[in-house]
Amino acid sequence: MALALLEFESIAAGIEAGDAMVKRARIDVLYAGTVHPGHYLLLLDGAVGELEEAIDAADLIGFEHVVDRVFLPDPHPQLTAAISGARTSGGGEALGVIETRTVAATLIAADAGLKGATVTLRELVLADDLGGKAYLLFGGPVVDVQAAVEI
Repeated sequence: MALALLEFESIAAGIEAGDAMVKRARIDVLYAGTVHPGHYLLLLDGAVGELEEAIDAADLIGFEHVVDRVFLPDPHPQLTAAISGARTSGGGEALGVIETRTVAATLIAADAGLKGATVTLRELVLADDLGGKAYLLFGGPVVDVQAAVEI
């Protein structure tokens, strides 16, 4: 299953784009709603081709209102679990933090870090009550956490 996220600067454009997406393709909406600072977020999963069709539909409606986006055709399993609310605690020598200005950038960083180093995604916090920012926490051996944060 693939994962896609679109962040709109216009709530109306985001709602209209989401409507077009679900009418055009067989996708699952994981989250659709407002986030700070007055943006609209669509987080979706589905088959690669279906999500590509859905994104095309969204582009026809509100491309000029998209602040940021990401399409991950093969997201890391820890990322999909964290999006569902899973948090991982435990040992490890180090804790790495990545903070971004958009949710899409955090998802990209999480997926790349998980695929490029032997780390655990401890927590993923997306936008709300953060002024539109998002952050993640990686845990693991020092060298791996450093690598995951630098990827």
